[in-house]
Amino acid sequence: MPATDSFLAKYGLYTESQSPVGSGRAYTLQRGNGILSTLWIVPSTGITVEAITDSGNLKLVVIGIYTDRSSVWVQEVFGAESSDGIKVNVQRDSSGRPVKAVLTFGADLNEDKKRAAFSLNGGCLVKPAGCKTAADILPTLSEFEFLAKIRALTPRPLTQER
Repeated sequence: MPATDSFLAKYGLYTESQSPVGSGRAYTLQRGNGILSTLWIVPSTGITVEAITDSGNLKLVVIGIYTDRSSVWVQEVFGAESSDGIKVNVQRDSSGRPVKAVLTFGADLNEDKKRAAFSLNGGCLVKPAGCKTAADILPTLSEFEFLAKIRALTPRPLTQER
């Protein structure tokens, strides 16, 4: 076990779980803003990073920031389950503001778009007013919503079934 693994495990900073069937494993790192929210300095906010493998092959990486009001989850899929482009699912509150968002994309997505998708606002953990919307957590969210709408309107070539 590498030194970083023992340090992270010793202080309860990460967990590892194994699939009851098969050879899948999940490695999860979760952190919250702890004492800052306990003292009411900032709203309760957390971050989760998870990597899922199967037979030693990376299958999925998920990074999320969440509050009691909003959340953003970014998922990069590897292997056969990988899809082209990016899928965006956004839930809005009654005023139309995005409060929950999930972005899913394949490992072959262009590096600039990946960087923009993973550009979650870590400042949400310490911001006095907190992050109230998904757009506060992921400033590039509107760009991805726009790209998803264009993709939905773009005609796709028909494929023949055999």
